[in-house]
Formats: sequence, C-alpha cells, structure tokens
Amino acid sequence: MDFLDTNILVYAVRQRAEAAKKAAAARALIQPNVQTVSSHFDSCVVAAAKQLGCPTIYSEDLKAGQIYDRILDINPFQPL
Repeated sequence: MDFLDTNILVYAVRQRAEAAKKAAAARALIQPNVQTVSSHFDSCVVAAAKQLGCPTIYSEDLKAGQIYDRILDINPFQPL
C-alpha cells in the first residue's frame, strides 16, 4: 500500500494555479503590444519593460520616438 502526504497534493495544486496566473498575466501583457509592434520578440521586450516599470526602451529595432504602453522608445544610434 502506498502513502501520499496531502501536503504534496496541496503544494502541486498551488504550483499549478500560480503557473496559470503567471501565464495569463504574461499573455495579457503581450497581447496589446502585438497590434502596435511588428514582431513577437519586440512585443515581449515591451511587455517585460512594462512589467518592470521601465519608462524607456533603448532599441534600434523599434520606431524611435514611439510610445508603447507609456514606454518611450529611443534609438541610441540615431542622432538627436
């Protein structure tokens, strides 16, 4: 006869619920950016910056001067 501690079940269910919440939050962050950013990778960069609270992204891949979800993109290689 096998024995399974109920704490293991509670831990497993909690981990799955937390993973589902994180995945839903990530999808919610990325989805709006897909419409304004040309590539999935760029939308992930914008989503990460938004989640971290960054006011500015320095990138040559996005449109310089464009604002994505209140985050300003600056091209560091473009003359001011």
